[in-house]
Amino acid sequence: MTNTTTTRPSLAALAAALLSLACASACAAPFAQWFDCEAPGGGTVRVWGRGDEYSAVFEAEDGHTVVRPAPGAPWQYAFKDQATGALVPSGIVVGCETDADRALLATVPLHQRDTSQAAAEARARRIAEADAALGTTERWNRLAHDAWHGRRPDAPR
Repeated sequence: MTNTTTTRPSLAALAAALLSLACASACAAPFAQWFDCEAPGGGTVRVWGRGDEYSAVFEAEDGHTVVRPAPGAPWQYAFKDQATGALVPSGIVVGCETDADRALLATVPLHQRDTSQAAAEARARRIAEADAALGTTERWNRLAHDAWHGRRPDAPR
């Protein structure tokens, strides 16, 4: 007698598939490296960058968070807007600090992060745009569905 019941994947296999789905849509191409950037006046400043294609944070060698107010603009030390949590350019250009600037920066916390709602929404928007362009969620949902129903990914539909 032949067993005609359909075997379903174990709970562990389903959990692994769902974890893969979550990781595929949430994990991006990370980076963590030093960048040598040209400073106004011809010098070079080192900026540490860490993040992925959806969001990143940059710091000067001393650990202060830095931002660029516009693409190609010089790096500026960032201040955190206490009302919104956003990082805003201070006007103090990295590599061009005065003694007064250094005294002010000594009062600014190191390793600040943008915790604003706008930053979270921008990251979510970039992830959604990439997902729509690549069809990642749709593909993973189809693979998870097929795995649950015992279909091989390469099997004809």
